[in-house]
Amino acid sequence: MSVLADWLVRQAPSALHRGDLRPEQRRALHAIRRCRTPASGGQRYRCAHCGGEHHGYHSCHHRACPRCGGGKTATWTQQQVARLLPVPYFFVTCTVPESLHGAFAARPELLHDLFFKAAAGAIQTVAAMPRHLGAELGLLGVLHTSGRQLQHHPHIHFIVPGGGLRAAAPQLHAQIPESAWFHGWWVHIEAAGTGEHVVKYLARYVQHTAISDERILQADDQSVRFSYTDSRTGVRRACTLCAEEFLRRYLQHVLPPGQHRVRYFGWLHPSATRRRMLVENLLEKRIVVHDRASPPPPWHLRCPQCQRFALFVVERLLPARAPP
Repeated sequence: MSVLADWLVRQAPSALHRGDLRPEQRRALHAIRRCRTPASGGQRYRCAHCGGEHHGYHSCHHRACPRCGGGKTATWTQQQVARLLPVPYFFVTCTVPESLHGAFAARPELLHDLFFKAAAGAIQTVAAMPRHLGAELGLLGVLHTSGRQLQHHPHIHFIVPGGGLRAAAPQLHAQIPESAWFHGWWVHIEAAGTGEHVVKYLARYVQHTAISDERILQADDQSVRFSYTDSRTGVRRACTLCAEEFLRRYLQHVLPPGQHRVRYFGWLHPSATRRRMLVENLLEKRIVVHDRASPPPPWHLRCPQCQRFALFVVERLLPARAPP
């Protein structure tokens, strides 16, 4: 059960009648309403041990749905941890001036792409200078659009290995106007050790949106109260918003369709396989062979009555027609 998802389902009917929602926000609400309900289709199971019958409904797998994404987050985390190199890592956060927040909200499909390109290009430009590193970096960036109180606050977290791939003549990877660096394009850099804890931190933003169930203190049809950590004092505080304002803040972080929250640059890019292999060979990265033992049965095949993994499908349940 998800407190946040149940609250969104209750608010969805009235919100969908409003005319100020973007198409991707409407699709998100429709998906959350149908998630793990008869409308999404599923299967009818029978237990081979006790004979009991049960229904299992499909998940929506929308990245704004609080019920979904747990399995994908765990898989992504495991993959990224396995790819970490035996070098020190750095955690780099890039933000934009508050005066640009309106433009980002109006055209996220354009500004997010430009932000990724400019931020990654700037980091690569500095690293390519001989007096700094004189090499090409491998960057993993994760877009985050919300602040601690769900306000619109676009920023990108990068995890950067402390080293690069040198070339005979290092080249600049992006051309950024000089004036852009005098208007509050703040960059925060801190050491991140082996990088594993940063990967686990960023994983929370890969398959989920701005807030999780753990932060919800109270939610009813009139208001929502949630906890957050004050960035200046580190003190845990609570914020109360009316239902309409909370829903507005939540939905503003639904990304346009087709836009990737995670992106790779330099020799970490999927098309740079040979350059990445060269880096790993130079560092003599240890190859980890995973045990190929049979995985445990999926949780949804456990009978809720006798608690045995003995469920088998007896009927396929077709989903209802999805709304446009």
